[in-house]
Amino acid sequence: MDEERTVRGWFEPWWDAYVEIAPHAERARALLRPSGGILGMDHIAVRTFATPRLGMRRLAPRLEAAGYQQTGSYEFGEKRLRAVSYSHRSAPLPRIFISELVLSAFTREFRELVSRCDSRQEHDAPDLLWNPECPWRTLSSTEYATLRAESEYGAWVGAYGLRVNHFTIGFQQLSGFESLEEVNDHLLASGFELNGGTQPIQGSKERLLEQSSTVAELVDLKFSDGKVERVRSCYVEFARRYRDNMGNLFDRFVTSQADTIFESTDMNRSVDPG
Repeated sequence: MDEERTVRGWFEPWWDAYVEIAPHAERARALLRPSGGILGMDHIAVRTFATPRLGMRRLAPRLEAAGYQQTGSYEFGEKRLRAVSYSHRSAPLPRIFISELVLSAFTREFRELVSRCDSRQEHDAPDLLWNPECPWRTLSSTEYATLRAESEYGAWVGAYGLRVNHFTIGFQQLSGFESLEEVNDHLLASGFELNGGTQPIQGSKERLLEQSSTVAELVDLKFSDGKVERVRSCYVEFARRYRDNMGNLFDRFVTSQADTIFESTDMNRSVDPG
């Protein structure tokens, strides 16, 4: 019980930090009124760089000590990412999905810039994620542009740091909807913009997982050189899981679907959803 109580305490600070830069997430929760609150959500996701101090391997011991166990690993070749997923072995708590940018796949200039970004941080990965008093030291606007030229994901991490990138509302938390399409229609009618263009739902019942997401809203971000730019922050995801032929609820993720969900923070969009 002490272990479960400790883990339950993680999510409220993560949610507070998340909605601070993505207020539309709070609006989505108020609109949909998901049962179970944030502890009933499907999963949360974290982004980082694959460096010795900041990589996802640094986070694994804290997760495993708190009762989480790894359920899958994933490779995203085109985006040069890898990821792992965790589920709690005994408590009905949100899954945790952690991804990292694989630096060896980038140019020397990019790698050196990420190395400088890493060296500026006064804290390692666990403190940056679990301790809200440990801030991320951001890039200059020029450095942000340099990262973005090679990777939207890398630029996002450079700007916002190792943190929860989104919360995901589970379809089972919602009432009054027969399908994820109906949820999306309700969001669109309420002024939200969805990722995915003409195909906002990724996946299918046959794949045992359907997902959709909002487009991350634009917020004013002040860089280390004092310049303020409009940068996409965080988004909200929605997931519907199905049971397999053995009656087991699908507990992992689908690489091709997650690949599209990542693009919810891409800057190459012309419409501000906020």
